[in-house]
Amino acid sequence: MSIEFSVTWRRGSFILDAKAKVSNRSVTAVIGPSGSGKTSLIRCIAGLEKDVRGRIVANKQIWLDSAEGAFLSPHRRKIGFVFQHAALFSHLSVAENLEYAAKRSSGSWMLDHPEIVELTGLEPIINRDVRSLSGGERQRVALGRALSSHPDFLFLDEPLSALDLRSRRDLIGRLDNILSAAAIPAILVSHNLSEAARLADQAIVMKDGRIEKSGDALEVVADSFDAAEDGREPVSVFEAKILSHDTESHLTRLNSPIGLITTPRRSESVGSKASIAIWAKDVSIALQCPENTSILNTFSGTIRSVEDFDSCRVIVTMDCEGSPLRALITRKSAEHLNLRTHLNIFALVKSVSIDS
Repeated sequence: MSIEFSVTWRRGSFILDAKAKVSNRSVTAVIGPSGSGKTSLIRCIAGLEKDVRGRIVANKQIWLDSAEGAFLSPHRRKIGFVFQHAALFSHLSVAENLEYAAKRSSGSWMLDHPEIVELTGLEPIINRDVRSLSGGERQRVALGRALSSHPDFLFLDEPLSALDLRSRRDLIGRLDNILSAAAIPAILVSHNLSEAARLADQAIVMKDGRIEKSGDALEVVADSFDAAEDGREPVSVFEAKILSHDTESHLTRLNSPIGLITTPRRSESVGSKASIAIWAKDVSIALQCPENTSILNTFSGTIRSVEDFDSCRVIVTMDCEGSPLRALITRKSAEHLNLRTHLNIFALVKSVSIDS
């Protein structure tokens, strides 16, 4: 299953002009700053916006061909859509919200009702009034409802952005499992690069209504400093492997290209792959290996480059076992340590910042 689209759409002075293909059984993250056209793009693909020009083909079915006057209504496109705010039926219970979607589904599907309830963690609240739920619980119901419609595609419009940290951590783990189990193409709109790196296989960067770049999620995210919501935020992204979970300390050990990494407990099983995003602002530098410190992650490396970032900060790119790790530090600190290319240093990263 795949979606191929080439669309243009105008709203006031804003013009969306985008062309791409969402591949079979992949998760594609759409990232970019506010106003770049992320949400507009998936709403146009879903048929929720009017006056869209161009062509959209999904599973060889024409959803839109403006030149031929063809338009398939949104409810016939078999998309499970999860909005930033859950948009549940407030007069129905959790179970009734799921049943409403299930009654309108067609054909067999990868997951049955008990599996959907288990993956979304809805069993304890299945009979509750949705008006009494927390933000995280409401988003889990929205996910369950979208899956209960047995969609061919899943669209997620910043489903985590309105949640507190605890709810975000819970839901991102569940989303990871759901996307793997559902085995259908998904499009995830997000301004959070770490979130996109963890959940997506492919990534599209939007800027001013156009697709600026696309490709492998880890590579695109690592190069997309300006795709963060709050401006240019350097980040290093790695694909790691889960080595072990420590049930007593609630920590996870991973093997990564830059060395062993310890993070707060992750949801992936031992032996599985996991993406790791380390923000440059969370990396400190020392000339000697530190002792008696609370920081659990220390990596040895050699400085590749020291580049200006702004008037008071520099980006230090280090080579750690052949892979780059970035640090964003003050110019004063760089001068105090006399940082320069080929200098051997140690990079320190707090475990809690990796899973933030």
